[in-house]
Amino acid sequence: MPEWSKAAQVKDGADYHRPLPELGGRAWSTRRQWICRAKARPTYKGKHPKTPQLLLLRPLVRALQRGGLHNELEAVWKTYKIGSLVYKHPSHILHRLVSALTFLARKDEVGVIASELIQVDQPIFDNNSVVLTLASLIEAGFETEAQRLADLQFEKHGVRLDVALESKISQKHTDCLGGVKSYELLLKLEGPHRASLPVQAALILHCYFPIKQTDKMWEAYQLGKGFDGNFDTTVMRYMLYELTAADRIANAEEVLEDYYRIRRDSRNRLEELGDGVFTSLFEMYMRDGRPQKVVDMVRQTVEEGYRIKRSVVNFWGMSVRKAGFRNEAKQIDIAIGERKGRRRLQPWKKQEARALGAAMRGRESS
Repeated sequence: MPEWSKAAQVKDGADYHRPLPELGGRAWSTRRQWICRAKARPTYKGKHPKTPQLLLLRPLVRALQRGGLHNELEAVWKTYKIGSLVYKHPSHILHRLVSALTFLARKDEVGVIASELIQVDQPIFDNNSVVLTLASLIEAGFETEAQRLADLQFEKHGVRLDVALESKISQKHTDCLGGVKSYELLLKLEGPHRASLPVQAALILHCYFPIKQTDKMWEAYQLGKGFDGNFDTTVMRYMLYELTAADRIANAEEVLEDYYRIRRDSRNRLEELGDGVFTSLFEMYMRDGRPQKVVDMVRQTVEEGYRIKRSVVNFWGMSVRKAGFRNEAKQIDIAIGERKGRRRLQPWKKQEARALGAAMRGRESS
């Protein structure tokens, strides 16, 4: 053990607050917090002995303790049976109780909870609790009760499953696999979430992309294209990054063509993909030995009026030339020249220049 670690130990309840020169004040403060937790751990173990159930359901125990309930599941169930759901159980821990009872094969008690939820007709706390409670009931085998509860939440309180599911998946602390599991469970229910473009976009950005599930991303993208609306630029950017990394040329070109189509049809200016996306496309084409695809990509940006930094395109041309494709490099230079020529011949620029010149001449004459 290092000397500074030995010096930092607390012996016989003594509290040592002087910062050590090797660590500094901030580091010693962190070390002191660790010591406090270490001292509290035996006390916690003495008050709450470990059992097999509690070891497996430790997140449930912490949630029930935060809700002011007992940590033993039997005591929790007795407390639940004493009073109404409205007064006894915050909805943000209800799904944990349902999951625990399901784990212990006590489905009769889960049925009591489901019946009370429908009878009381209480608004569930937030979107996250709506999704988790419904998913827990479906996993326990109470699909009919979950469907009835979802319908009541929409009819009486305006809770939409598509909005709730999209909000749950988009949370920063959401586990990727947990979000996918909630989505798959809620697909067993009828509702607007089954044909929701925002839900598919959230799955792509927050569930499939972080764990590099390229096939799942592509399935969600194709499914979302069949719904109302269009994916935004952020989704297409992430799709192109993942598809180019996986060398899926045909799929990447389809996404790029969708972007140009939406850009042409959009009344408002669409956000740009960024030079990094086109650099990823360039690297994908060069890995596959297709420099002509790079030429076609540059020409397409010229035709679509999409601006890429001149330095980036020059780097592509030099890289293609160094790879031994001189003809393709020359075509890239020609395409750059065409872009410069098109920039000079834009008619609306000429009209603005003429109007500005006329205004300046009018000021001089006056």
